[in-house]
Amino acid sequence: MGTSFCGVVIQTDTKDLDFMSVLTNLFNKEFIPIEKHCDCRDEDCFFIAKTDKYLIVSNSKFVDEILQNNSSYNMDMIQKTFVPKFVFVFEEYDSGGTYSYAVILDKKIVRKFRSITYGITVDEGELYEIESKWRGLPTKFMNDEDYEHEKVYFHPDSETEFYTEESLP
Repeated sequence: MGTSFCGVVIQTDTKDLDFMSVLTNLFNKEFIPIEKHCDCRDEDCFFIAKTDKYLIVSNSKFVDEILQNNSSYNMDMIQKTFVPKFVFVFEEYDSGGTYSYAVILDKKIVRKFRSITYGITVDEGELYEIESKWRGLPTKFMNDEDYEHEKVYFHPDSETEFYTEESLP
């Protein structure tokens, strides 16, 4: 077992936010609150949380539509409801080898990365400094059976810690 989580993190003032109103406004439908756990990969499950500066909405369909299609409808709804300067969209499903994220600044996707089933499907936008640091690390092709002919990057402070290309971000 591993991580199975996703979300849309919206920078906004959350002091007076009502979760049910947020969901109703974003998705134009009524919701029934439950106190038990549900799986964010279930289309009917929505998890919502907040800090003082961020609202987090977790639902795999919502996340997938933004990451896969740059869903203008979902982004328009977020912009209309919150007018955020910063939005971070992410997903990590270890069991399927999926890891993705998008950074949205002032309504524009400035960086998007998506790796599905351990293969990079999208890698767009300018790399952030931390990504550039890793991309510039020494690499080599492995010849053992677990990483046969796969390019790996070695951690700058360790000769034994390494990551495959699709695991870097």
